[in-house]
Amino acid sequence: MQPDTSAKVCALTGGGVFLIGFFVWTAVFNLPIYQAVAQWSQAEAVPDDVRTEIGRFHASNVGRLTAALATSVLFFLAI
Repeated sequence: MQPDTSAKVCALTGGGVFLIGFFVWTAVFNLPIYQAVAQWSQAEAVPDDVRTEIGRFHASNVGRLTAALATSVLFFLAI
């Protein structure tokens, strides 16, 4: 593969990883968490499932962090 071609492949792959890892991942995993939190009542001091939702949110963000790191590496390789 020529250097110019490999840079294009890395850049396009990085863009795809970013698109899937951020936008699709957020839509599939984070939005249900946001919707569950939106259902909480302000009358409750601490909802019963607060620890569950925080755990789900942190686990979901590991996927987004991994996508960000992979995207960064691919973009640096494209330079």
